[in-house]
Amino acid sequence: MTRKIISIIIIFISLSSFGQKIKLNKLDGFKSIKIGTKMKKFSNLKQVNLAPEGYLSFEYFPSDIDLYNVFDSKFDNILLYFDDTTERLKTIVISKTFIGDNLYQKAIKQSSKTIGEFEKTIGTPYEMIEVKDGSGKSGFSWYGNKMYIDVFALSPGKKSKQAKAVVEIGKDVELKY
Repeated sequence: MTRKIISIIIIFISLSSFGQKIKLNKLDGFKSIKIGTKMKKFSNLKQVNLAPEGYLSFEYFPSDIDLYNVFDSKFDNILLYFDDTTERLKTIVISKTFIGDNLYQKAIKQSSKTIGEFEKTIGTPYEMIEVKDGSGKSGFSWYGNKMYIDVFALSPGKKSKQAKAVVEIGKDVELKY
């Protein structure tokens, strides 16, 4: 009896993951921002020094302010990461910064809401993110054959005066925070 239950659970998890990949594989970026687009196609970029080796990072100030909205939540920053050789977009990072009282709890609440919306549209997350390196990074990931989505809260420590809710959509490389 126990083997049957375990087998059913394994089949359910496999089917859930398969369905998630199909939905995620249909995506190619975020709204009008498409993974693989050449850097020269973007205007209103300001270079920032946040990129890992082999990448260029830019803060993006789109004329379409709807790009700051993920589902029905407003975020306040968009970073684009490009391959420094091909100058093609690899990763989109949309974030909201919280300051003041209960900042990490606010970031967790924002991330939880966004995770819930992604779960409704893509399916169950593939894995939980919980980094024990002092970054306070906690959330969930979805993986497809072509891209990944990470949604998490980030607080660089108890003494930090800010926390962030982050949506990271990319191909090939997941960023380190």
